[in-house]
Amino acid sequence: MMDGTQQPSAMDFAKAATNSSTDFQAMLERLHKCQQSVDDLQKMIPEDNMTIVVFSGDMDKLIAALFLATGAASMGCQVSMYYTFWGLSALRKKTVYRHKTLLHRMLAWMLPAGVTRLKTSKMNFAGIGPRLFNHLMKKQQVPDLKQMLELAGELGIEMTACTTAMQIMGFEQDELIDGLAVGGVATYLQNASKARVNLFI
Repeated sequence: MMDGTQQPSAMDFAKAATNSSTDFQAMLERLHKCQQSVDDLQKMIPEDNMTIVVFSGDMDKLIAALFLATGAASMGCQVSMYYTFWGLSALRKKTVYRHKTLLHRMLAWMLPAGVTRLKTSKMNFAGIGPRLFNHLMKKQQVPDLKQMLELAGELGIEMTACTTAMQIMGFEQDELIDGLAVGGVATYLQNASKARVNLFI
């Protein structure tokens, strides 16, 4: 007996299957776009890196910068230090006058050459302050500035001298300690854009 209800035809089944396939394809495309958005967001998340701009040439401030850098590096953080202007004084290993203009020779003579000749920002007392702090650090078995720089190298901390500051102050790369990289602002910004922590000391 027929109850009057129309039975679906083969064409109806084909249309339904086609619609389901289209809906499934659209859903896959939306999922792909969502995954692409997640991947793009993950690329924007800063990595577990740290950058430090070392602008100061004061002994105590440089010690603080190296304490932070070596501490972070020992915890597995990738650290890069960017030395510019007065901070370059800590990286000098000798004073060079050859092939310099008069003004650059004056700067070479006036600026300290190396960590042992840096002044403290407070209580320098004509050089007594740095000797006092070195004595106290030795007594407390705290590494001095030279040892901290060596430790930074052993921990793989990337140290870069600012090329623009070097040109302004008349420093050549052979005047600076070994193992340094040299780079401009773009070098620092590239590292900073991937870091969670960026410091200026």
